[in-house]
Amino acid sequence: MKKTMQISPYGVFEKIEDDGSRKIQICDAIAFDAVVSDWIKRGRPKILLDYLHNRGEAAGWIVNLRRDPVEGMMGDCEYTPPGERAVFVDKIWRFPSADWWCSPTDHRPIKLETVALTNTPNIPVRPIVNSAGGSAAGGSKPTNQRNTRMEKIKQMLGLPPEADDTAIVAAVQALIDAKTQAAEAALKA
Repeated sequence: MKKTMQISPYGVFEKIEDDGSRKIQICDAIAFDAVVSDWIKRGRPKILLDYLHNRGEAAGWIVNLRRDPVEGMMGDCEYTPPGERAVFVDKIWRFPSADWWCSPTDHRPIKLETVALTNTPNIPVRPIVNSAGGSAAGGSKPTNQRNTRMEKIKQMLGLPPEADDTAIVAAVQALIDAKTQAAEAALKA
């Protein structure tokens, strides 16, 4: 079974390193484009989906990566039978959690190493399965529900009702850029 999952939304998030130190991760279009570009340069390898970042048994394989202008980093996963059962039948695991390399200079992800199933993600991603039992990412909501949601987003961003996706993305990117600049200024202080 192949399903789409949100690997990361746009935003600035705290990352706790193995040594306990805290750093930020800047998850923006620049970062996600770099991650996808790296994956393509490496020949589009399947990326391991494991359990709790243990790099052991495969729950599935991420077979496609892309940056969605609204949702962020998205991946198509081919689940193994045990992984499919754990997520979609037994509902043991709810969220994906990215394990990626970040640039030491600008704190943006540059390479996706693995993705894990977890119930306590560090980054606020959407659950893999929504309450109705379908995939939570990839347009599982009816169009009229999506349109209502988009109208609310336009209103929250101060955009006119006729604003298109390009205007929405630009407004969201401006917010991300402002948050990124504030986080970078805080790191330098």
